[in-house]
Amino acid sequence: MSADPKEHRLALDDQPEFAQQVGLILSAFAILELSPPHLLAKLIGISHDNADMILGYHRNFKDRVDLLNSLATLNQTETQESEKIKYLCRKIDKCRAIRNKYAHGLWQMEGDGDRHWWRLINWLSDAGRNTTTNFVTIDSIKKDCAILRETLNECISYAPVSVPQLQPSKPPK
Repeated sequence: MSADPKEHRLALDDQPEFAQQVGLILSAFAILELSPPHLLAKLIGISHDNADMILGYHRNFKDRVDLLNSLATLNQTETQESEKIKYLCRKIDKCRAIRNKYAHGLWQMEGDGDRHWWRLINWLSDAGRNTTTNFVTIDSIKKDCAILRETLNECISYAPVSVPQLQPSKPPK
């Protein structure tokens, strides 16, 4: 016999401000994930489609960013392009870590008296990787969200990203 799904409360159900910030982080990162092919196209002077095909061989986002960074590093003549790409790769990698912290974390509300915070536990099942605990306040999650927004804006300003437009669908019957 299974429990009614309505009975299980999620940690962020009663914390709409925290939930909103997590949603903004995930949304910003989804758009940021579109950046590497645009950055590669600008770096080596190929079409976006060809850059997308090259990076598409790597399913893991970290691998795509690492490849982009390697290509920028291999550039025999350090140009403004390669330096900017390496800089953006470092920022994107930081954003990836932020996104993973919130997307894969287990949330638990804690507090003492009038102070409340979230304990965000990142349980990693990979061998050799330890479980980490982060203490998250609304100010710290807003700071992380601002880092993603800033990086996204920098990437789009440098190499504009075309965000796919979804076609309107018919409402379900």
